[in-house]
Amino acid sequence: MATPNLNLDVLSDANKVTTADWNANWAKIDTWAGLFKNRITDSGTSGIWKWYKYEDGTMECFGQTAPANLAVTGNSAPYYVATANAALPPGFIEKPKVFLQSASFGMIGVTHNPTTSTTTNIALIYWDLVSHASDSCSAHIHCLGKWK
Repeated sequence: MATPNLNLDVLSDANKVTTADWNANWAKIDTWAGLFKNRITDSGTSGIWKWYKYEDGTMECFGQTAPANLAVTGNSAPYYVATANAALPPGFIEKPKVFLQSASFGMIGVTHNPTTSTTTNIALIYWDLVSHASDSCSAHIHCLGKWK
């Protein structure tokens, strides 16, 4: 008899359970929705980052940057912009996908420039609708890319 959620064979005391029976169930678990297929192989911290490396070659990191005294370096009407860089933890072999959440103190928002970002650095662009001589801001960053 199979279980309805994972299609596993029910093994009870009435059955003579063999290694093949157990292996057949584990094979079903391993293939069900990719379960156990992408284990964390390494993790650590580096600077502002907490990072994880997965078996399939994916690397994921989370961090928060707060550059101080950002100077407005340009005007892209109607926005005033300031730029900063965030050094990534070592290990990415391609530019990661970058997801940002602004936790801004003075500027309204933050984005990144994928053209000038690299495997070792994220180019951040803070923006506002009013000019600031200087300001400090914060950004929560989540990156997802490949390490192998």
